[in-house]
Amino acid sequence: MGTFGRQIGGIATPSINEEKIIDFIRQTKFHELDSEQLKTTGFFSEFQEMYNGLPILSRYSCNDHETLRRCFTWLGFDVYKNGTPIESYSYNNDGDPMEYQFKSYKTNRIIHALLSNPSLVVKDIDGETGFTNFAEPYNDITTFSRIEFTEVNPFTFDGELAAIALEGSVYVKWKRAQFETKSLTLDFANVLMEGRFSDFKIYRTQECWSGYILGFFIAYFLFDTNKGEFWILSKDDFD
Repeated sequence: MGTFGRQIGGIATPSINEEKIIDFIRQTKFHELDSEQLKTTGFFSEFQEMYNGLPILSRYSCNDHETLRRCFTWLGFDVYKNGTPIESYSYNNDGDPMEYQFKSYKTNRIIHALLSNPSLVVKDIDGETGFTNFAEPYNDITTFSRIEFTEVNPFTFDGELAAIALEGSVYVKWKRAQFETKSLTLDFANVLMEGRFSDFKIYRTQECWSGYILGFFIAYFLFDTNKGEFWILSKDDFD
């Protein structure tokens, strides 16, 4: 099974070595995949016109997409740690449950490793690449780890996008009615996730690490744990 797996009783089970996974994410060579079908959806075609230079919509993978898929499954999003379920009870000598223990990994380290990877070139619609730049002190993982990444249910992702669109931008109002907007964002989410909602882990933040902070920043990282791919969707606004 190599670095990312092991055999227990003849059965293959996940095995986590967090540092090796982070090293893989930081050092592997990513390449951009085609995202034109999503960019030409009714929602994104109108959404991108509201903002100055943004939003970003990009899709990536690497040649070793199987290892990347395992990284996304195990680090930050896993249900196993060294073959043991993360959610577990501790028991007393009589075998009775004493305390429920929930252990979870934050996504910050894997996202920081992604952004630190020089092969990850994230361009906005004007060709700018500032998304992966770290302003002081966010280049330090300790500070970056304080950024709040909220997990988003893939089944409600379209609703969040509808709410964002309906807010409009600094100078442009969203012109669609609420029911039309929800229909457009649902179609967008269906195209992106191909109806495989349970395969995706989605994380959102409104805290900008590149130093350009006007209060309109939002970024989504969407990890496809089946294909070993990920999407980045982000928007900001400025004068």
